[in-house]
Amino acid sequence: MRWAVRSFTLNASATSFIDDAPAQSTRWNELTNNKGAGLFGSASEGFLRNLYDAEAFFIRLTDGNGRRYDAEFDLAGIQDAIEAVAGACGWSTLDLSRDDYRAIQTMLNAGGFDAGTPDGVWGNGSRNAMRTFQEQNGLAPTGAPDRATLEALGIQASD
Repeated sequence: MRWAVRSFTLNASATSFIDDAPAQSTRWNELTNNKGAGLFGSASEGFLRNLYDAEAFFIRLTDGNGRRYDAEFDLAGIQDAIEAVAGACGWSTLDLSRDDYRAIQTMLNAGGFDAGTPDGVWGNGSRNAMRTFQEQNGLAPTGAPDRATLEALGIQASD
């Protein structure tokens, strides 16, 4: 999963802000084809979680030659897109702690869905138990603890 901006030469530094928050400087990784930059892995997950309830996003990318590329995005309706990306990639849009994961594992086990020992680590056993719970409750079987699944488990989802 990546968030990419295309068509510039790389070694990109990024300055961005979400809504009225202070600007932040980050480094984006170049794509292997040298035609874009992006955030990958857990960095992209955190980035998308930050965008979840936002209304606007601005980014300035500066390439290795000092050229600047500005873009501003209206984020109306982005929640559905982020949920779809998270589900397809198997991660949660919620910023869950190890204790949160432990509680979810405990609830899955109590409901007859074997998540293994509640240790707060979201591994294959937890994903499989969650996927089975989701299938049996008419939810998208992502294996990730998304908002709809947590509500079906009786957990009030909040950021």
